[in-house]
Amino acid sequence: MDSINFNNEGGIYHSIDSPDMFDRRGGLQPQRGQKRSWYGPVVIRVDETDVGCGSAIRISNVGTGFKLHSHRINYGTGSGQQVVSAINDMNDPKSLWIVKEPFGDQPCPTGKRVACGQRVRLEHMMSGKNLHSDAEFKAPFSLKQEVSLFGSAGDGDIYDDWVIECTDEAQDFIKGGITFMLRHAETERYLHTESQYTYNQENCRNCPIIGQREVCATLTKGRFSEWRIVGVT
Repeated sequence: MDSINFNNEGGIYHSIDSPDMFDRRGGLQPQRGQKRSWYGPVVIRVDETDVGCGSAIRISNVGTGFKLHSHRINYGTGSGQQVVSAINDMNDPKSLWIVKEPFGDQPCPTGKRVACGQRVRLEHMMSGKNLHSDAEFKAPFSLKQEVSLFGSAGDGDIYDDWVIECTDEAQDFIKGGITFMLRHAETERYLHTESQYTYNQENCRNCPIIGQREVCATLTKGRFSEWRIVGVT
């Protein structure tokens, strides 16, 4: 892998994959030790499909319409871990997240329905790392609590755990189309993004996430901390 480093005001640097990692269909070729690979377009069902353990979901922020995403870029400040952002593109495979059991639990049976109020982890399908947050580190623009990817091949720690809070109190289980918040189990902050914190040429010059939004964790509720399932596979 070739690396190009940037360390501008936004505190971002990134690594660029070598071209031979991609096949002619645009998907990733399997790499030695890689847990998952993507080959071509991913078929997504939206409607009211039930979400179970092992489901890959795509979630969209209610306030911005941007999807939870991660690119192969690390923070140049804070934890130095892989950046989590929000993207406008509906079909990017780097916006798929696998729902699984919380840290330290036995593996959740594949297909078991996921309930509102349940503690879960979200594993980024393309990297095998978990959605993660830690009160020790601040996001580069908003200076709220940093959200990153952490771990390897699905392994991580207690700071990978999130609680699903459905906005409809009558909702029992999560499914395609419902709205919910993700509360970080250890710090009680909510997964959050908003339009004013955007990666651009001034804070992340020539980096591949220009136009994407910062994702952080905050005590603030409301539509910028609410998410909707827009795809289940």
